[in-house]
Amino acid sequence: MYVTLDDPRIATLAKNDPALFMQRFRPPVLIDEIQYAPELLPYIKMEVDTNREPGAFWLTGSQQFQLMKGVSESLAGRIGIVELLGFSRREAIGKGDKSTPFLPLPDGIQNLVAREKPVRLNELFKMIWRGSFPAMAIDDLMDRDIFFGSYAQTYLQRDVRDLARVGDEAAFLRFLRAAAARTRSC
Repeated sequence: MYVTLDDPRIATLAKNDPALFMQRFRPPVLIDEIQYAPELLPYIKMEVDTNREPGAFWLTGSQQFQLMKGVSESLAGRIGIVELLGFSRREAIGKGDKSTPFLPLPDGIQNLVAREKPVRLNELFKMIWRGSFPAMAIDDLMDRDIFFGSYAQTYLQRDVRDLARVGDEAAFLRFLRAAAARTRSC
């Protein structure tokens, strides 16, 4: 079962009545955006300690700092943590299931050059410019500026404001732009 705490009704239930939430959404369950209801963590811990069923709970979240603090304190010794990165080039072109880890050894480089079509410079620039978020990597029609503008705004509103107590959003956006510009010149 999949449940997301992005849904205000479900998040309210999880925060205000975690016991009822746990009765309604029985394992195996994937709880997305768990950082919005840290009140669930002690209940998940009790369930895990009682039933000892590996894979009963899958917890995901987009706010890594808040999420990791709560999860590591509440579920120490009971969890496995996997950090998901953006798509690799092979994943973006639909060949991720055939990928093996790349090691920059002479034989590995020769094998890669022999079996892969070279990427033209303008194609490489486009891949770098669009980034490796799955939504951007697989949908050429998605507007890059709208996607990243919305991402920065959401990140600012949901993550940074809560963690750093940002008061002046405009100043923070100027800081992000200045930092991004500076990294290009290094």
